[in-house]
Amino acid sequence: MKNLLNRIRIPTLAGLTIIIVGMAAGIYLTLSNQTYVSQAAPEFAPNNVKITNIEDGSVSVSWVTDTKTPGFIVYSSAGNFNQTALDDLDDKIPEAKLLHHVSLKDLTPETLYQFKIVSGKLTSAPLEFTTAKKSDSQNELSPIIGSVQDKDQFLKSGIVYLEVPGAAVQSAPIKSLGNFIIPLSKLRTVDLSDIFKISTPEAKINVITETPGLTGARFILGKAGSLIGPLIVGQTLDLTIQVASPSALIKFDLNGDGIINASDHSIVLTNLGKKPKVPASDLNEDGIVDKKDLDIISSEIAKLENK
Repeated sequence: MKNLLNRIRIPTLAGLTIIIVGMAAGIYLTLSNQTYVSQAAPEFAPNNVKITNIEDGSVSVSWVTDTKTPGFIVYSSAGNFNQTALDDLDDKIPEAKLLHHVSLKDLTPETLYQFKIVSGKLTSAPLEFTTAKKSDSQNELSPIIGSVQDKDQFLKSGIVYLEVPGAAVQSAPIKSLGNFIIPLSKLRTVDLSDIFKISTPEAKINVITETPGLTGARFILGKAGSLIGPLIVGQTLDLTIQVASPSALIKFDLNGDGIINASDHSIVLTNLGKKPKVPASDLNEDGIVDKKDLDIISSEIAKLENK
């Protein structure tokens, strides 16, 4: 009987020893791997993290990485990070990119949220934001619509930031044909206490691109909204200076404001195709609004600015 017990105990003790040693080795390898990742992959680390577009039920988070990296956000109001939000330009699967812009929606008003940025193999430390209080009112501001070009090509990747004195910072990713749109009807004051009303009409746009250099514009914010562009990568424009348009060039004043500038270019840009909503945007009258018309309006604007 004793021999039988010894036969049972010895393998059991040996098995337990193997399990314990295996667990210790597993923990060591796991920790070693985490240390290696954090030290060897700084190019995946999120930089220039910005929290923008704060409303009562939504917010945007943007960041930059040194190399093209897939990224997304995990978040919650309970600290368990059980919700996920993908990049605004991703569809179901995160895609590798340098510039990241994620919108979190269906949030609860006046609530503290915590979030982490998952960037490649790295996960950031917890960050946080608080949503604005509930408001059903809106202001009278129309969206900012614009475009960005890199030399003679539409910009494919970028993030646009809108700064208005006294208001919370807004942002939007660059989408197809270099276009962007920033809604303003629920724009908040900088302290998030109320819907923003215009006090100082001058505003500023900054664009982060994959190319180093300043890109942006200063312009006048109006209730009718603003058409901005084309902004050129590496340049900053002052659209607060208006140049009078000679009567002979009235055909290029597409919005009828008495001047020819980037706003008229934006009208052409937003009417590309064979059935433009603004027929006058077909400047060469060939039956289609295309790059030829964009080149024409760009040339006329350049002529006026150089006078």
